[in-house]
Amino acid sequence: MKEKKDQKSLLGASLPRILVVSVVPYNKSMQTRAFDSCFWSYPSEKLFQIFADPRVPCRGHCSTFYQIKDIDLLIHKINKKRKIGKLFFSDSLKDEWEQDDSIKRLSFKKRGILSYYLRKWIWKNGVWDTKELEKEVLAFKPEAIFLGFSYDFFLFEIAEHYQKLFNIPIFYYIADDFPYNYDKKTPLYSHYHRNFLKYVKGLMSKDGYGIFNSDKIRKHFKDEYGLDGSVVYIPSEIRPTQSSGSKKLTNLYYFGNLSLGRDKSILTFARISKYKYPDLKIYVYAPDIERFDGKKLPSCLTLHKGIPYSKVIEIIKNKADGLLVAEGFKKGNIRSTEFALSTKVGDYVCSGKPIIAFGPSSSGTIDFFRATDSGLSVNDEETLKIVLTEFNANNFKRLETSRENQFNVATTFFNKGEQSSKFRKDLMSYLGKRRH
Repeated sequence: MKEKKDQKSLLGASLPRILVVSVVPYNKSMQTRAFDSCFWSYPSEKLFQIFADPRVPCRGHCSTFYQIKDIDLLIHKINKKRKIGKLFFSDSLKDEWEQDDSIKRLSFKKRGILSYYLRKWIWKNGVWDTKELEKEVLAFKPEAIFLGFSYDFFLFEIAEHYQKLFNIPIFYYIADDFPYNYDKKTPLYSHYHRNFLKYVKGLMSKDGYGIFNSDKIRKHFKDEYGLDGSVVYIPSEIRPTQSSGSKKLTNLYYFGNLSLGRDKSILTFARISKYKYPDLKIYVYAPDIERFDGKKLPSCLTLHKGIPYSKVIEIIKNKADGLLVAEGFKKGNIRSTEFALSTKVGDYVCSGKPIIAFGPSSSGTIDFFRATDSGLSVNDEETLKIVLTEFNANNFKRLETSRENQFNVATTFFNKGEQSSKFRKDLMSYLGKRRH
């Protein structure tokens, strides 16, 4: 046992110090668990994060956080005495965001191209580079940069600044293609889009490597951006569980946000199930549950506010008979989800519970369940009516067929140790090639 601990200690000692740059402070709450796929059990003292979200961070993988808020930069343009930046240390932080903590306040990063221009303006000319931050980063001495892909210029400019200062590579973590997803093709948008792509493609061509959360988006970025890299799937806190082969499905749970038409798909699913499979109860937990305000809801649908990840896991393991995935069907919805793979996929597959994925076949998440046959993929209303009618006759053959593959898929794609180990091998390999 002591020998294994010593080996782990030696491995930790050899791992590089990484400067993390992202909008959101990475932790295991809400939608930021992706970080765990790369940095599970990584020495926290070797991770320093600069982030732009207005919320107080949670205790996570990084020992030190440096927050730069939009509002402080904006006020600083008027009043130079306004302080920019705040240090946080992991030991003094909460373990998870509660629902109220997860709501973004005083942030300009909302949909709308004007917000991106505003952000570009208030962050320009390196005003974010305070003496306090410079002192902390120089003391940290990063050996690589881990950048959470976004549609904001300033994140790339921060990463480029430190890339040049320390002569180190950038590892781009990519789970979505924001420029591709943006659907409002106005002249103002086209100008921003053109300049963003020119800058980012140029930066990616210099000294960078991509870390993607699905093979579909990896191929897309190779074709569109010329960025090479590898796939690291987002794991689950649930240990892969063999299907129990339950013959009854009465409680179906959905976890996640309701944007991009997901609320409409859930409503469609609920309305059809009310008539075709009346025994089914659908429970929705979402941070933006107000999207259902003013809408007439089927009696089978019960709504709850978003809850911390630890409670999601508890419900999946102990209460759910089955799990629901939903994606929007409109053209804009499909464009926005085509290359994305939901963070919930690993949790659902590892649970061993039956999964129904309702949405367009071209959505990255829906397509994953179809391609791996680890969930029942339903792509239109007519098929859904047929499936739910079968369930009403106690015929769960379609569900049972997909569940047979779940355990193999869970162990292949969503083992936390294997995925984080894969990232470390890619990280060390790239750094090793650079040195030679």
